[in-house]
Amino acid sequence: MKIGILTQPLRTNFGGLIQAWALQKVLTEAGHQCIIVNREFTRLKDLNLPHRIAASLKTELYILLGLEKRRIKLSDSQTAQIRKNTEPFVKERYRGISPLIYTKKALRKYTAAENFDAYVVGSDQVWRPWMSPAIGNYFLDFLPKESAARRIAYAASFGVDNWEFSDKQTATCRELARKFDLITVRESSGVKLVEDYLKCKANHVLDPTMLLDREDYLRLVETPTVPLHLSEGKLFCYVLDQKPELQEVIGLAEQETGLKAYFCNASRKALTPDDVDHLDECVFPPVEQWLKSFADAEMILTDSFHGTVFSIIFNKPFWVVTNKERGESRFTSLLQQFGLSNRVISDAAAVDWHEPIDWDAVNAKRKALARASKELLLSALDQ
Repeated sequence: MKIGILTQPLRTNFGGLIQAWALQKVLTEAGHQCIIVNREFTRLKDLNLPHRIAASLKTELYILLGLEKRRIKLSDSQTAQIRKNTEPFVKERYRGISPLIYTKKALRKYTAAENFDAYVVGSDQVWRPWMSPAIGNYFLDFLPKESAARRIAYAASFGVDNWEFSDKQTATCRELARKFDLITVRESSGVKLVEDYLKCKANHVLDPTMLLDREDYLRLVETPTVPLHLSEGKLFCYVLDQKPELQEVIGLAEQETGLKAYFCNASRKALTPDDVDHLDECVFPPVEQWLKSFADAEMILTDSFHGTVFSIIFNKPFWVVTNKERGESRFTSLLQQFGLSNRVISDAAAVDWHEPIDWDAVNAKRKALARASKELLLSALDQ
């Protein structure tokens, strides 16, 4: 079967890049031909003049109202510089990927030409409106009414446990969701959101990265697309928001464990003119270096969903600092599944940094959930 995988823009987010690879690998190994449909946020230059003017005015209004921040516009060469270590992973590891697609019209034209037998939407926060370009696309609004292609959502995430869709988006996506042959979500709260707002049935499944084993990721580390370096410590801190209070937690963890903290991320985010003046500090490490960081660690401290996922996959003692803005329900759902809710730090001073994890129980649970999740996905394609 020829399958189009629709996921979020493939940029520098390690979790986003590796989950797309994992989903494609699972489907490919099941005998399917899979192409990742590389949907990006629409560029102004790709719109006609009236839509371009309307989009510009809307952006300026949102900035004026404080609903959006003015962003630095990077040149193609600056973007390439920031992605120079992660782009090889996309080019060499993915077994099929479309050209960049910036509009619904282009998406409709590309998919019509490819004539896919099925579409799999997922995974990550593909059903979070402000994080996905043109949310209707992620409910397959570009398909013609007569399309017989199978429609599947695998481990789609809303990111939060509250409804963020507008009334118009809700009405549109509800009608589109009813056309899906299978809807699965990544968080337990997502099941209720689908039932309450989309009026459909949903199943709770694992993130696609958890359908694979540690050995699958170690093989990537052993054959990197770019050179890797040794990790500089044993306390891997994969933190996306460098807040002062988080730095205090890291310092306390170092003090209590005797482990040296190390990081694997760009030290700047290319959000301000000053960042762009230090573009070398905005370059992201290779995806394989990120995976190696988990393998090398004796303990992990993270505020990332996929940081938590890979701590579990690699069986490393870990601690989580949740982030409501990024979606706290993603963490609580995952940790509850594995009986690991106690790994969330609520009071760093009260943490028993040496508290063990029953990895035999966790691994048995993951294998059972992975088997059920994979069977649900593959059986929906075979019908």
